[in-house]
Amino acid sequence: MTVEESTARPVGALHRTPDRQWTGWAETALRREQDFSRAILETSRGLIVMMDTSAHILVFNRGCQELTGWSEEEVRGRKLWEVLAPEYEHEDRQRRFALLKEGRISGGFESHWRTRSGDERLISWQTAILYSDDGLIEGVVGTGIDITEKRAAELALERERQALRDSEARLALINAELEQRVAERTAQLMQMERLALMGAITAGLVHEVRNPLITLSGYHRLARRAIEGLKGLGPAGDVGAAVALLDERFTTAETAAGAVVDILENMLAFARKEGKVEQLDLEGIARELLRLMGAQLSGIRVRLDTAGMPVPLKGVKTQVLQVLLNLMTNACQALAGAERAEIELRIEHGGGGSTVWVIDNGPGVAEEHRGQLFRPFFTTRSEAGTGLGLMISRHIVESMGGTLSYRGEDGGGARFAMDLPAAR
Repeated sequence: MTVEESTARPVGALHRTPDRQWTGWAETALRREQDFSRAILETSRGLIVMMDTSAHILVFNRGCQELTGWSEEEVRGRKLWEVLAPEYEHEDRQRRFALLKEGRISGGFESHWRTRSGDERLISWQTAILYSDDGLIEGVVGTGIDITEKRAAELALERERQALRDSEARLALINAELEQRVAERTAQLMQMERLALMGAITAGLVHEVRNPLITLSGYHRLARRAIEGLKGLGPAGDVGAAVALLDERFTTAETAAGAVVDILENMLAFARKEGKVEQLDLEGIARELLRLMGAQLSGIRVRLDTAGMPVPLKGVKTQVLQVLLNLMTNACQALAGAERAEIELRIEHGGGGSTVWVIDNGPGVAEEHRGQLFRPFFTTRSEAGTGLGLMISRHIVESMGGTLSYRGEDGGGARFAMDLPAAR
């Protein structure tokens, strides 16, 4: 016997043929595969259900049994929707299984299962079609996950998000209403402060109006006498000289009356709540301011200085006048009792805009008070003042795109600067 012949057959081959040996291995492998598949079905916590093409249940794993309370023996051979689907989903299930024969039932979807106790659970499914060895459709297998609590949590979260969005919308609405009320209240405060300033200058206005009225009244009496004199001249009298004198006196009276009208018109214009945006003449506004303040500046040396070429400015004239009147009034009150009281009203023009300075030689503002100057209700005058003037003045200037600031130094008097940007 040759070596090749002695090793041509394994030891076990003396007792079985090659065909029988292969069949045994195949049967063992098949049993192991079946046992393995059954073990997966039984131990999986997911839901696994297998049905034929008519939706008869063939496999109903332990996860399905624990979720529904139905045993595999109780549901095997019964149609899925007869046992598990709620009545309102029967039609949809039948429609889906009608697509099975066309091979279009695979994929993901969600459906409800009704448990033995009557509860409903929401299941997320993934399905796959089962084919026979010859390619024919035999059924479908579905693997599912119970997402009832997850979906409830998502819905609760979405409700909370919606509630939050609703709250944000309500908050935005409330905020808008508050902003509107603040704007209205600010406008009211501005008007109140304007009227308060008018009260402060009323005495000066009375003095300013009184003087031209006295002049007007006196020249009217003189004109009346001149008229009576004309009547007595007769044909030979110097009528021309009398008429010239009469004309002079009437002209002076008209000038005095015009001064009264101007003062009253300025006063009424300042008292108006609103004004139109127009080209601003800062020097003209400053001169009008000095006329308005009148006797309030008695005993105070006021110097009006201008520097540079005027630049185009846009704003509400009465609002600018209100700011300057507030600053000038504060300066007058700070100088009460001073021996050499002086106020400088300086206007500087530059490429980027204009600056109006109100400078006095009073005691100035203490360093510890400077950070509170523009806060509402802060005042260093205990006997008078609302503490709103500077706050409102800053609001007015900022609404025109400018700034209002204090730039004084210790012992150097008060220095306020109103910066206004050039009109674009």
